[in-house]
Amino acid sequence: MTQKGLAPILIVLILAALVGGFLVYQNQSKPASVPTTLVTQPSPTPDETANWKTYKSACGFSLQYPTDYQILEQTPDCLSPLHSDYGGEIIKEGMLISSDNRKTMILTILVNIKPKTQNFSEVINMYYKQYFSTEEERKVININGLQAVKSKVSKYVQGDNTPGDGQYVLIKKDEKLYLFMISTDEGRLDIWDQILSTFKFLP
Repeated sequence: MTQKGLAPILIVLILAALVGGFLVYQNQSKPASVPTTLVTQPSPTPDETANWKTYKSACGFSLQYPTDYQILEQTPDCLSPLHSDYGGEIIKEGMLISSDNRKTMILTILVNIKPKTQNFSEVINMYYKQYFSTEEERKVININGLQAVKSKVSKYVQGDNTPGDGQYVLIKKDEKLYLFMISTDEGRLDIWDQILSTFKFLP
């Protein structure tokens, strides 16, 4: 084949090499694709207490409660004892009841404004005979940084002789004792747990 016949073939080969080299360079210069991971954010848990009413006590605390519950017999001043007993001077701070004529829950709040002892262990023992059940059914808990004791009342029977659950919570702050006495339908202490989670002392 003559040199003139080879020239077009060489030109085609050179062009093919240049194009191929360019394509290889382009592929190498592209950043490696990183697979995208879709992160699903968990849905926020709705706050069931957000629209509840607020119970403010003259004895220096507040808690929230369902909008259809009612307050009864709330003391206006936290100064006048209901009675004095072996434990000190007791004020009946108030009552909170469910809207179904007290069937779902009754909460009675007592405040001991002058307890005869300030030692928390002695306080528990002092109330043990009158209010608390067996030692296995009570436990020391923490509420707003303060020691408290929660006690389950076993074999609780409501006023209409239906089975129910009962619980007492005792909190000591400064020189006062706060006793919450709860009775509910059987298996409905979850309502009280929600109310207790909103409890706080006022500044």
